Amino acid sequence: AALVVCNHISYIDWMILWASCPRPATFVLWSGYYKNRVLRFFLGWARGNTLTIDNRTLQPHKLEDSLRDIRTALEAGRLVVMFPEGRLSR
Repeated sequence: AALVVCNHISYIDWMILWASCPRPATFVLWSGYYKNRVLRFFLGWARGNTLTIDNRTLQPHKLEDSLRDIRTALEAGRLVVMFPEGRLSR
């Protein structure tokens, strides 16, 4: 298992990581991305390789559930990639 934590420098850095990684990577995404129809189309290709996190609600159990999913993926030996800033670094 491995947790890769990166700064979000460009809009394609996730793609560079995904293409250069020899292991299948599981990306942690904000659940709001699935509300955008265009993003949802592209994210549909990655089903099974993404985990969502919902940190912008007033329901703490949703965030706890997301963190539990990440822990489960790590315990299963998966490579988990996350960009904790949630937006591009300036």
